[in-house]
Amino acid sequence: MGAPPDGTQIAHAAGGGRTIHVRFEDDRNMAKEILSEDLWRRVEPCLPAAPHRRRIPGRHPIGDRSVLTGILFVLKSGLPWEELPAELGAGSGMTCLRRLRQWQQ
Repeated sequence: MGAPPDGTQIAHAAGGGRTIHVRFEDDRNMAKEILSEDLWRRVEPCLPAAPHRRRIPGRHPIGDRSVLTGILFVLKSGLPWEELPAELGAGSGMTCLRRLRQWQQ
């Protein structure tokens, strides 16, 4: 399924006998709607600093702002964590849930 001609993307998340359609104008626009620049400036200093990774193989961690956007999306939409749309750019729902748990400790 390709992107519609107007440039929007559609993410499908199905679970519990229901299907939820989420429309994204583009990834940056969706992030702005969920997490405004003003709110991010207020929240960012409250988050713990990421541990320094020295020569550790593997993927680079997803940025805190993207993860927080995913967390807010799940909390606002009521979707289960594992059904977080990949189009949001926040990684997987499990990534967001793990980071939320790290921040809570």
